[in-house]
Amino acid sequence: GGPCVRFRAFNAEAAHLWRDQLEKLAHYWALRKHQDVRGQMRVTQSNCQLASSLDDDEIQVGETIQDWDNDRAMVSPEIWNWCVVNGCRSVTKSGLLYYKPRLHSTFRKMFLVLTEGYLLLFHPHRRSKTSGQVIPTTACKLFGIHSLQDIYVYSGHFADEDTAHGTNDESERLPRFYPDGLIVDDPDEDCTFSIWRGQRKKMFSRRGVAARTMMSSRAMEGPSRIFGKDGCLSSIVKDGVVYGAKPQSCSVLRARSRADLEQWVHAINTEIERCVRAERRRIRTKKY
Repeated sequence: GGPCVRFRAFNAEAAHLWRDQLEKLAHYWALRKHQDVRGQMRVTQSNCQLASSLDDDEIQVGETIQDWDNDRAMVSPEIWNWCVVNGCRSVTKSGLLYYKPRLHSTFRKMFLVLTEGYLLLFHPHRRSKTSGQVIPTTACKLFGIHSLQDIYVYSGHFADEDTAHGTNDESERLPRFYPDGLIVDDPDEDCTFSIWRGQRKKMFSRRGVAARTMMSSRAMEGPSRIFGKDGCLSSIVKDGVVYGAKPQSCSVLRARSRADLEQWVHAINTEIERCVRAERRRIRTKKY
């Protein structure tokens, strides 16, 4: 009953092989997604129980009880490992987040893909312009690209202030239920982080334009497109036009849970550091 994509193989044997392997992959990722959600909820519940027990001990004993620290917390090696630091995958992290491009705009659901040097934003679904209903589709439309050069990521109270309503009362917050089974009751402040880009001057160069700007999908189409058909920078690009609302901008993103926020902030900061180190090596090599 959903959307359908048809492919044609060069013979029947290859078609059956593709079908069998895709069925196995679909079954694997359905189970993997369910296990990841259960593992995240299990770790969060264990840490909440440990924190509540420490609070009870502090009430009974007083100042003699040890404070909460990260060494006593429970972590999952399936979530926190060296894969993000080593960069062993072309896609560092991907998933659904809520994106707010401006101060007085609303949050939009976006599918984010973090790769080497860039943060790509996709629309997870399409809507009808007349009725507003979701249109079934098998492709996600590109919304924009964030370059990871010269940006700063911060989270917590300061990021929540960027939402223009960071002083909401959290006393009567209800748990949030997601379609994949995730149940969280984390405050909005603990799930919000911001990507800040400082003010830049225009540069006149044919190279490096795409790596220094935030690009929209419109910037890559038409006669003024940045990328050519071969994937390289187009020769039409002559000056460093800043693609985005303002040269100095701040984009707010909200994760589904606090654990999800910590993973995203860690992954983005790791990619930023990797970009900085690569730029330093390039400058050092060019200099000498």
